[in-house]
Amino acid sequence: MSSKNDKEHATLTASLVKELPEIVEEAEYDELWGYQLTPDGQFYNAAIAENLVYKFLKANNWDAKLAKEQLTNTLKWRKQFEPLKAAFEEQHAEKFDRVVALTQYGYDVVTWNLYNLKGKFKPKDLFTDLDAFLRFRIGIMEKSLQKLEFDSDSKDYMIQVHDYEGVSFMRFDPDIKRGSRATIKLFQDNYPELLKKKFFVNVPTLMTWVYDFVKLWLNKQTTSKFVMLSSSGDLAKHISPQVPKSYGGKGLALTEQHISEVTPTAYTSFLLQQEFTNEMD
Repeated sequence: MSSKNDKEHATLTASLVKELPEIVEEAEYDELWGYQLTPDGQFYNAAIAENLVYKFLKANNWDAKLAKEQLTNTLKWRKQFEPLKAAFEEQHAEKFDRVVALTQYGYDVVTWNLYNLKGKFKPKDLFTDLDAFLRFRIGIMEKSLQKLEFDSDSKDYMIQVHDYEGVSFMRFDPDIKRGSRATIKLFQDNYPELLKKKFFVNVPTLMTWVYDFVKLWLNKQTTSKFVMLSSSGDLAKHISPQVPKSYGGKGLALTEQHISEVTPTAYTSFLLQQEFTNEMD
């Protein structure tokens, strides 16, 4: 039986879906996370559009005005930032590949953020060129989104893992804090209600400031999904037995599980081809 809130949320969602043409017109951009929003568009999927709108409403505590504003701003940002290019066209510095991995276990899409760089370079070096790092990190996020199923409300969330093994020198570094704040803000502003769980693993007691620092920049609805584990070996119990052995599972190493090639949605492919054609003309 549907609750009163369910009916109200459905009504709000339907109402905001009707405003999509107006939102797209104001933003001058018609794509969100690889999908078209204009109802009469060739690639429009009503169930997906409804689910995307639902996420913005839920993230804004069902305040339709705030949800519309955030969605509009997100589309404007996507027009300017071009995240699909960051994911599928741009070449990124090789060093970035050592700190992020993308895996999938069943329907669970997992992004791994790794901070134990074993002397290859210092974590602060990631943010020497902050714009370059952000384009890389957003590119990984966009690839992750292409693997979700937005026509289902149970297969459209992802898991994040942040592994701090061996890290003990980040506390006061301003470059790391600046880069972390910028990354968190981009994700919070433009990717609402996509997180299923966020795991912080191998966090020493003396480094709980990392956990507390991240929580400062996110709302309670998001931080309620945070789980801090002192041992990486416990992660398999929370995600899948197929995570790497170093995380308590039976799977291959992250370097072997990492998904580098992701099939884009039909609309993403169309937009990238259209952009390529325009550049050739």
